[in-house]
Amino acid sequence: MTDLEKPYGIPLGCLISKDIKNLLLSGRCISMDAKVLATARIMPTCMAVGQAAGVCAGFAVSQKILPSQVQVNTVMEQLKSDGSILTA
Repeated sequence: MTDLEKPYGIPLGCLISKDIKNLLLSGRCISMDAKVLATARIMPTCMAVGQAAGVCAGFAVSQKILPSQVQVNTVMEQLKSDGSILTA
């Protein structure tokens, strides 16, 4: 059990591999504190993280840049446009 009291966001940087330039992570593989990871493994959160990784990958490919170079605001705007919930 965790002692988190408030909803939290998951930064896009948690999905970007520090070792492999073109790799995005999702699910249990993302970089998170163990307390937070326990709550991030639930299905709705996993689906949202996977969608964010896919959107980021799509922008990286279409712009011919690395995932780490994709602007966070661009990903967030696309997710909002797609009807994703970004805040609690």
